[in-house]
Amino acid sequence: RDRLLKKCLSVMKVNTLSPEGSIGQCWSTPDRVPHRHMWLWDSVFHSLAMNLVDPSLSWEFLKSVLDAQRPDGMIPHMIAVDGRTSAITQPPILAWGVWQNYLETGGRESLAYALPRLEAYLEWDLAARDQNHNGLLEWYIEGDVNCRSGESGLDNSPRFDEALLLDAVDFSTFAALDMGYLSRIAGELGEAQRAGAWQARSMALAQAIHAALWDEEDGFYYDRTLDGRFVRVRAVTGFLPLLLPDLP
Repeated sequence: RDRLLKKCLSVMKVNTLSPEGSIGQCWSTPDRVPHRHMWLWDSVFHSLAMNLVDPSLSWEFLKSVLDAQRPDGMIPHMIAVDGRTSAITQPPILAWGVWQNYLETGGRESLAYALPRLEAYLEWDLAARDQNHNGLLEWYIEGDVNCRSGESGLDNSPRFDEALLLDAVDFSTFAALDMGYLSRIAGELGEAQRAGAWQARSMALAQAIHAALWDEEDGFYYDRTLDGRFVRVRAVTGFLPLLLPDLP
């Protein structure tokens, strides 16, 4: 166990980089080769581990991602030091990461910095990834048969073999949970009205997930095509079943 923990710390240190180019503070990468750039949800996962070692450095990881936000609120899933970014996003878990970091640092200034950016990011998801306007979110589907949905984090999952837009269980669940964390952040900053609004939106999205994506016959949550057909592929992210019971 001791050797494993030291190896984990070593990997974290190797993949922590100094400010460079368009990134104004320390940041993290999944690996030096081949990914080498900064990635949205990877950075959140890295921050959760770094909270246990150096919470202030963990905040820099998160701030570096937030700083890459575009004027319309979108946050790309990949950011390079030369300013290049991708055209897709990744699972919305940034509010969760910011909240967990706050529990370690108590730094309200980080919450104040993050709140409007997190709000704009979730608003972008809701506006840009809901083509049938039913409140449930759909991952962007790519033309590459080997990577139908890079922004889902499940690049080549059989869920996407048909290249269909789907009301996605995981995307909608991530968003509902992050709305809940946004509510906590706003409440901690004394923004009671904003906190209440985000909590209400979290609950409404959770209810939509339960109503539309739960298959009573199978006793399981499935993605659904935009015309209402269940796609019965049980290939969701490994920790999603742990998150679903936490929905309101």
